[in-house]
Amino acid sequence: MSRKDTHVKHEGIVDRIDGETVYVRITQHSACSGCHVQSMCTVSDRSEKIIETTCRTADLRSGQHVWVVGNEAMSSEALRLAFLYPFLVLCCALGIATLCTDNEITAGVVSLCSLVPYYFVLYLFRRKIRKDLVFTVEPLTEETQNLS
Repeated sequence: MSRKDTHVKHEGIVDRIDGETVYVRITQHSACSGCHVQSMCTVSDRSEKIIETTCRTADLRSGQHVWVVGNEAMSSEALRLAFLYPFLVLCCALGIATLCTDNEITAGVVSLCSLVPYYFVLYLFRRKIRKDLVFTVEPLTEETQNLS
């Protein structure tokens, strides 16, 4: 049974183009932002992000509505790098520090400090990670733009 390659799409607006690098502004909404009482609620959240991607399409222009597309494998890898691996480092360091010391505060501080080398290694490999986690940009068609 083969697994279907699904894509994650966000609608955005081209902020600026610098050579082959395209900066797209997307708006992230919380799950409840579509609710009809969101103006009364303090829980609804909305934030803008700038996504940097490489695009060789010559017909893009600033202000154009586009799709920012990533595949499911890329989003899974990003989640592992951002949440799973640091959690595992934290848990392992806490376990080892707890066995080596009888002081819970020391074990907690040591486990938190263990994240510094992890994020430093991520920083060192940022260019490789950037090559692996690449978004693509697809222009919205007129009919797609009318639907959204």
